[in-house]
Amino acid sequence: MANKSETKSGFTTPIEPQDQWTIEQYRKHGLPQNPTLKQVEPVATKLLKDSKGFIPAAELVLGRRVDARELTEGGGINCLSLAFSLPTEGKKFGGLLLVRTVEESARQKLTKK
Repeated sequence: MANKSETKSGFTTPIEPQDQWTIEQYRKHGLPQNPTLKQVEPVATKLLKDSKGFIPAAELVLGRRVDARELTEGGGINCLSLAFSLPTEGKKFGGLLLVRTVEESARQKLTKK
């Protein structure tokens, strides 16, 4: 039977890093330059066990550099700060997947214009 993460859409699609910083982070954590979410999940989940690991985990999942200010931008709740506030590393990873989906959707809309 297939692992749960294997059956999720997009889990086997390579992540396109958006900057050199992210490529270096993938290397630092023993991941290929274009890892899949399936490859990133165990590394990110391990990082998410400690609150200091949230930003590195977010960078791995989102494929881009994440600034700590993004957690507080806008003076209210944003998707990234919501993911940070979730109680377990599994839920935080799920929150980061939500952020990734929102960002990909926005990028697709921009490229279609």
